[in-house]
Order: sequence, then structure tokens, then C-alpha cells
Amino acid sequence: MDTTTTPSSSSFSSSEGRSYDAAATPAAVQRALELLQMDDLDLRVEAAREIRRLTKTSHRCRRRLRRAVGPLVSMLRGDSPESHEPALLALLNLAVKDETNKISIVEACALEPIISFLKSQNLNLQEYATATLLTLSASATIKPIISASGVIPLLVEILRDGSPQAKADAVMALSNLSAQPNNLSIILETNPIPFIVNLLKTCKNTSKTAEKCSALIESLVSYDEGRTALTSEEGGVLAVVEVLENGTLQSREHAVGTLLTMCESDRCKYREPILREGVIPGLLELTIQGTPKSQPKARTLLQLLRESPYPRPEVDADTLENIVSNIISQIDGDDQCGKAKKMVAEMVQVSMEQSLRHLQQRALVCTPTDLPVKSSTASQVSSNLKEAKGTLSLVQMVHPISEIEELSSMEEGANNPSSKSNTISMHRCCSSNYVVTMSQKVIAEFIGTYFVVFAGCGSVAVNKIYGSITFPGVCITWGLIVMVMIYSVGHISGAHFNPAVTISWAIFRRLPFKEVPLYIIAQFLGSVLASGTLALTFNVTSEAYFGTVPVGSIGQSLATEIIITFLLMFVISAVSTDDRALGDFTGVAVGMTIMLNVFIAGPISGASMNPVRSIGPALIKHVYKGLWVYIVGPIIGAIAGAFVYNFLRSTDEAVSDSTTGHP
Repeated sequence: MDTTTTPSSSSFSSSEGRSYDAAATPAAVQRALELLQMDDLDLRVEAAREIRRLTKTSHRCRRRLRRAVGPLVSMLRGDSPESHEPALLALLNLAVKDETNKISIVEACALEPIISFLKSQNLNLQEYATATLLTLSASATIKPIISASGVIPLLVEILRDGSPQAKADAVMALSNLSAQPNNLSIILETNPIPFIVNLLKTCKNTSKTAEKCSALIESLVSYDEGRTALTSEEGGVLAVVEVLENGTLQSREHAVGTLLTMCESDRCKYREPILREGVIPGLLELTIQGTPKSQPKARTLLQLLRESPYPRPEVDADTLENIVSNIISQIDGDDQCGKAKKMVAEMVQVSMEQSLRHLQQRALVCTPTDLPVKSSTASQVSSNLKEAKGTLSLVQMVHPISEIEELSSMEEGANNPSSKSNTISMHRCCSSNYVVTMSQKVIAEFIGTYFVVFAGCGSVAVNKIYGSITFPGVCITWGLIVMVMIYSVGHISGAHFNPAVTISWAIFRRLPFKEVPLYIIAQFLGSVLASGTLALTFNVTSEAYFGTVPVGSIGQSLATEIIITFLLMFVISAVSTDDRALGDFTGVAVGMTIMLNVFIAGPISGASMNPVRSIGPALIKHVYKGLWVYIVGPIIGAIAGAFVYNFLRSTDEAVSDSTTGHP
């Protein structure tokens, strides 16, 4: 797997959002090049700053300003400290997404001064040098040159003592360099794992930094020194387990790969340290909800964690349950034992239900009534169905319900009958701390979409019938209801309420594709039911229609829907996936964006931004004019918005400027 981090755009981008490509006229480029040749140092510094400004977002300028590489490198090598930062930042922007410029920078002997800046007492200069090395290390051509320069120990020192941003850039640069043969052994010689673990503990488990830390640790534990260092570091294995439980799909894949590598190398040595950190619930979840690569790894690791070192020749229906039962019997502490047993029962219930559905669907598809069925096929399907149905009873044999009830009561510190009688209900209806079942997600999406459409479209209907809300009130209502529902059910389902958002998340691997149909069905039903409720509640005439119909031309409405949905998805991507963004203000940011979009686009297209928001009213009131616009437009806009933000947030350069506001 290629773990190289690639650049998206210059992270040192202007907070003003100006279009520098438009300002990058040939005259401006020529003037910057001329100033760079002047003898006056102040003029050359001014030229470097201008080059940095011109190349912030313009690929064209990066090509036009290639001749500036040599003079800028000369400024780096000069004795004037005031010229180092402007020249380095200009070179950083020139290198972003431009392979030719990267090679030119290295050929101009820029590596020597850049590497020397890693030892600078100037923290800003140190940070910019780390970011530049991150950018350059994304090039397959330059990786061997950087590796041979002896920079790896210095990057590990940055990982130990640098600023938070420099540490993040350093671990990404090391991750890039680790793809080069023999570099892993060089990295290991510097004992980086304690510093990587510390960074992993302090960053968000869902961040890009955590993903790169996990990937680097997975590579390093292929060596005995790496495995020993990870287990020797306090909280090292626990940090990996926490990523396995709460990280992104990619991070969790790296985490389970790390633990599996350790257990496969020496099961007797690493089994206990892994079990001690409570890895079982996360592994159980991965066996069902992980990526195609992480699911088999999780199952293999569960087999290795069994008490018996000899694997079974075949995976029987009860393998997972027996494996976990065996492991649980070795776990110390009633709390962990009780939680793990409840987790087993819940996970097997989900697995059994999914297996039954899949097998029944296959049986229906493969055995139509008008075709003869081979006896071997029929008996095989029957056998599979019986095997799947027997799964839950096997678990109950291993962990009787009464035993689970008793353990639950012990966890709660209560031996009263009410606690005991409520355990089965709690077990069946409540999700564990680690697993959010698909049924809960679907219900949350249905409820969320229902109230979003009910309140939003209801405000439109009330305004058209009674005129008491006014257009600004409609805009505010849409923003408020989305914000409220995000905070209400966002922690359960992710608060999509919109097929365009769901499809975009699936495309960019933030939602398994197998969950997309269920999400969309829940959203569709929620919208239709809400629209039907409004139609029954109000006397909705054709003039009071609360759906969306193009006011101008079809093309105008389509373009408007694409643009405003692009903005919505761009903001959603920023505040929900990037740990540099707003955090707890996600609902506010998304709600404000919707309110703004309705203000702008409401009079033009109706500001749908959501296929089911338009489909529900259209089906109830039989108004289908231009309906395709509100299906195609939002989906295109959402995919584009998510793509652009993913392009902007991917980092082979530092993100310091966007987070600290450098001019």
C-alpha cells in the first residue's frame, strides 16, 4: 500500500480567500523575477514574499516562476537571517503539487540549508523547514535523495521537541520516507516509537495525523525492536487499541494490522499485553463493520488471542463465539468480563441477523419457481440457513442469559430484582459503548429527516398560507431545525438527513457502501411521512405548495443547486472531518450554512440541497416539474464539495498558515 502523503494546495493560504490566480498577471510574475535579481536584500525579500503570494493557489504561477528557484535557494544559503523565512515559504509554495519544481529545488542544493533549519532556535523557521521536507518527500524521485541526506534523526528530534504542527508534519514526512527500502531500520535506530505514541495520544483518533502515526507504527512493528519499544512504552498498546476502536476506517486498518503483526510474530509474548488493554470489543466491531482488509485481520487476531495456540482447520458457525468465550475466561476483572460478554451476545445477534437476511435473499434469487433446483444446492442453502439460525443459540449455551443478567447486575452494583428483570430489555434495546447498530442509525436518520422536512417545509407552508413567518423566518427555521437535529442524533447516525451527503461520504470512505441503501431508504421514508403529515395538517393548495419548483430556467436552478450544495458539503466536510475545524460547533456551522443558502437561493430554485426534501412533497402533492434538478444537482454539488475539501486538507505540507493566520 502506498502510504505517501501528497499535497493538495498550499497550506499557507490566505484567510481572505482572494483569487491569486487572477492577480498573477505576466507583468506581476516578471516584476517578482526582476526584484529577485536585485542586489538590495530588502527588494529580494519583497520579491520572495510576492512569489509566495502569487503561488498560494495558482499552479500556473508555479510554472511561470520556476526560474525563481535558484535565486531563492541562494537566499536560503545566505548569511542574512531575515531572508530565510520568506525564501523558504516561497519555495514551499512553489513545490506544492509541482513535481518539476520539487526536483529543481533539490537540484539547486536546497536540501542542505533546509535540513540545517531543523536545528534552528527559530521555531517558525524549524516548522517551515519540516513542512518543506514533508512536501518534497512526497516525490518518489526525491525520496532516496532525502533519505541519503541523514535527515531522519533530525525529523525524529522534531517529533520529540518540535511544535505541535511541526510534530504532525514530521511524522507524515517519516511516513513518506518509510516507503523507501532500508529506511525503516534507520528510523528504528532513532527510537521514535515513544514520540509517535505521545503524538498519537494527543491528537484526535479521527485525524490525518493519527492515521499516519498508525501507519508508521504498523510498519515499525515488523521489526522486533519496534514491537519491544511499543510494549515497553507506557500506554503504547493502549494508544493503538484506542485508534482501533475510535479511528477512521484507514486508521483502524493500520491499528489491527499492528496488533496482528505483533501476535503473529510471538503469540506467547504479546497476547497478554494486547488482551490487557481491552481489545476484544473493537475487534468484534471490526469483524462486521471494518474495511475488506481489516475484517479478516480482526478475525485472524481473535483466533490468535485464543488460549489454544492451534487454529481450527475450518471456521465453523460457532468459531467467533468460542474464540471470544475462550478469551473472556482469561480476562481479569468482573467489569471487563461482563462488558465483553454482553458485547459478544450483541455482536452475534447482529451477525446472525445479517447472515440470515443475506442467505434468504440468495435463496430467493437463486431458486426461482420456474427453474429446477439441484438437490445439492437446495440442501446447501438449507444447511446454511440452519447454521445461521443456530448461531445465537450457541452463544446462549456458552453464555446463558441468566449469567449475563447476573453479571450486568454486578456491574451496576445492584442485586435487586428490578435490575435483573430489566437486563434482557436493556441488552436487546441499547447499544454497547462500542457498537452503534445499524437499526439505531436507520431510526435516527428517519427521525432526523422527518423533523427537518416537517419543520422546514412546514414553515414554507405556514408562510404561504398565513404569511406570518416571512421569508427570513423560513430561512432561520431551516437552519435551526438542521442544527437541532445534528445535536440530537448526530452522535448516532452522523446526521446525514440527505442522500447527497450519504453518497458523498460513501465515495470518500467515511461510510461503508453497504449502509448507503438503508440510509437513503430511511431518509426517503422520513421525508414522505413528514410531507404527508403537512398535507393532512394544512389545507395545501397549489399556491401553498411547500416543495421545490424551478422559478427561472431549468439550467439556472440546476446551477444554483450545484453551487449551494457544494458550499454545504464543503462546510460539512470541514467541520466534521478535520480536527483543525470548529469541533463542538459543527451543528451551528452547518445550520448557518443552510440558512445562508436558503436566503440566497430560495427565490431562485427553492434551495433544496437535498433530493428527499424535494421528492417527499412532490410525491404527496403530485408536482413533478423539474424534480430531476433537485436529485442531480445536490448529488453533483455534494460530491464536488467533499472532493475539493479532501483535496485541500490532504497534507504533504504544513497546515500552520491556515491555522495560525500567517500573512
